[in-house]
Amino acid sequence: MGIAVDYWKLVGESLGVKVAFTPELFADQLEVKLTVYMITAALSQYNKGGDPEMERWTARQPDRIYQFSVEPEGIAAYLRVRAGQTKAGRGVYERRRPFVHMRFHGVDGALAVMNREVDFVDGVSKGFVRIDGSPEYAANLNDFMMRLQGLLTGRGARRRPRCAGLGAPGTGYGWAFAEAGHEVTHLVGRGRAGQYEAGIPIDLPASAPATRGRRRPSIAPQW
Repeated sequence: MGIAVDYWKLVGESLGVKVAFTPELFADQLEVKLTVYMITAALSQYNKGGDPEMERWTARQPDRIYQFSVEPEGIAAYLRVRAGQTKAGRGVYERRRPFVHMRFHGVDGALAVMNREVDFVDGVSKGFVRIDGSPEYAANLNDFMMRLQGLLTGRGARRRPRCAGLGAPGTGYGWAFAEAGHEVTHLVGRGRAGQYEAGIPIDLPASAPATRGRRRPSIAPQW
């Protein structure tokens, strides 16, 4: 985001116009981007974690792409399903046309659907999201998304969020939720849970800025 701000400042200077930035817009875009990435990663981990219904759903499919995009902002991620196997990726899958493509109409449209301000059917009718491809499989995918949303956010004052995987995003979210007093569960593939019983060392940047010749100081809690 810092690079984008600097870029548009230079464009404004070269054109002789003032470029104003709205913090809320950047925050909304970041929220949508992280949500889209998390949805695709969580769907893949949900299948790998052994949910029987999703395993049956993915097992009967050939090689298919489920694409998510927010237009015109260019936010995109996809889920690849192939004979029971799943893999999440960022950006637009270029090798073939998606089997289902969920196109959200801008950040506002994406937030309305993702935050459940409107349900999925109303979101389609109001133009917040458009579905290209199989409506039946899009509805199936939305059902899994709603189920995951309930698992990830939990219920009540003390939540029990579930984070997808143990990569940088999942681990960072898990640590932040735990620090806030929530009980966190990580969804990992079969056979991997025992590898992390002792915890995961993580390296987080501290708030102090970096100086020339020195890295930004960090904190390294055990999670």
